[in-house]
Amino acid sequence: MAIEGDSIARASGYLRVLSRGDRGAMIQAPAESPWPVHFGIGMWGAVRFGRDFERLLRLIQRLDPWHRFICMDGYGFKFGFFDFAGNQDGVAHLRTIPGYYRRAAIQGLGRALFFVFRSDRRGLFEAVGELAPESDADVIEGVAFSAAYVECDQPRQAVNFARAVPYEWRAHAHLGLTLGYRARRQIDADYLARCLVQLPERSREVLEHAMTLADSLEQQFRTEHPVAGYGLWRETLCRQLEQERLWEPVYVDANQDDRAGNRNIIH
Repeated sequence: MAIEGDSIARASGYLRVLSRGDRGAMIQAPAESPWPVHFGIGMWGAVRFGRDFERLLRLIQRLDPWHRFICMDGYGFKFGFFDFAGNQDGVAHLRTIPGYYRRAAIQGLGRALFFVFRSDRRGLFEAVGELAPESDADVIEGVAFSAAYVECDQPRQAVNFARAVPYEWRAHAHLGLTLGYRARRQIDADYLARCLVQLPERSREVLEHAMTLADSLEQQFRTEHPVAGYGLWRETLCRQLEQERLWEPVYVDANQDDRAGNRNIIH
């Protein structure tokens, strides 16, 4: 979050230079933290340009083709976090964003709703169904991303969230959790490893395999589709996670832990 905040501050200067026409200006994101850096850029764009997302889209075209979608993730987050609770119509303009940028912004909205409904899971699921029935999968991906990314020190809570998600959304919850943990691993792999020790060994192996799969598919799609590969990468990863039923062992382990915790309750 400190990286995100620093990025918000730096974005003002970088993007102001771009707006003056200096096409040589670029935001150099550290290789280990592309998610928070570009997320912060999008947050700044939402504050600076408001609902005029076209101005932000023009500015971020000079950024990495992959990471500019993360900027729109941050853009959607701002409106979900600061505007949604007071006025749900405050996020309506996200539906008018073109192409996959729209889906990225709605994923960011989902990341914000994790905080808005942090202690109200039922309210969250109702809001997702009412707010964006045509984009509910993207919202759930964002919520799950936050569940993993923000509370990576409590991995059992993220697993419990995925178990509670309605079945038709579960594949997208798996995608969000995978990418959330992957983003934390990019920033500090040792810290994430210490957090995940709370899970059974098999569950940790599942998460590691899912994150490795995300890495390999990203490399493949960056090569094959360097400009428009981001959306294809996410969709392919989601399908492959489900085809391999990759998360099933995590649920089995969680159920075993629950049964173990119930022992000796009744005497």
